[in-house]
Amino acid sequence: MPSEKLLMLTDVAGLYADWPHSTRIIGRLTADELEKLLPRMAGGMLPKTEGCLRAVRSGVRMAQVLDGRVPHALVRETFADERAGTTVVPD
Repeated sequence: MPSEKLLMLTDVAGLYADWPHSTRIIGRLTADELEKLLPRMAGGMLPKTEGCLRAVRSGVRMAQVLDGRVPHALVRETFADERAGTTVVPD
């Protein structure tokens, strides 16, 4: 049985829509949408986003990129109804 969720903690708020030209965070995207963004990824975000993509394409229900600098980010994500960061879901 696959995992329900993969959480990636990082030092940014999530995936940016048009970094460095915009600080707008992408709240949710599908695996196909993420795959199209991969060529524009750089540095430490590339392995994190590749891991998210691989996870949801392997049966994980969702993968999330969360800002690990936010106090209690994991607890908030686990028990809150609202999503923070970026959520990746299967197509």
